[in-house]
Amino acid sequence: MGIKISHLVGDKGKQLLSDSLQSYFSLHADKKELFKNQNYSEENYTVLRKNGHWVMKGRLNSSSNMNDYIDFDLNIFPPKKLLNYDDLYLSWNSIKSRVPAATDAFTSPNNDFALIVCNEYIYIYEIKNGVLSTSPMNKIKLNKNESIIMAEWATGNYTERWRDSFKSFLKKTK
Repeated sequence: MGIKISHLVGDKGKQLLSDSLQSYFSLHADKKELFKNQNYSEENYTVLRKNGHWVMKGRLNSSSNMNDYIDFDLNIFPPKKLLNYDDLYLSWNSIKSRVPAATDAFTSPNNDFALIVCNEYIYIYEIKNGVLSTSPMNKIKLNKNESIIMAEWATGNYTERWRDSFKSFLKKTK
């Protein structure tokens, strides 16, 4: 059992699903007939990354075939109850002009570096005067089928606490 959209955004959640689905059908009339008798669930949504930001999507499953479904944009920004940080200091267009293969990006809370995600690597770029450096400072290889499922920034002594906690966990698992 999931969390209903109305628990996140209030009473307007169910109407939001309906309106977003109708917007989808207005652009994809061929799908409307296939899914016209399907009921959507307030729990059938997700949060994913698109152009450097978190977005919400709904899903409508076919009652006859669970592998047959449509995903549609929810016309709302993810609420603060769900995530706290979704700032991208640089514009998506400026990122794509520097790194055309970019599929996602994250900028640090201090706006001094950016993580640019591509299919095979995460590139680390310095930001100076609001512009990405001409070449990455470093890169991290991504394994096949790896993806980013969350982003959390730590400042101050939290980084040391996380490091120590992780080291302690590793010792216990060996």
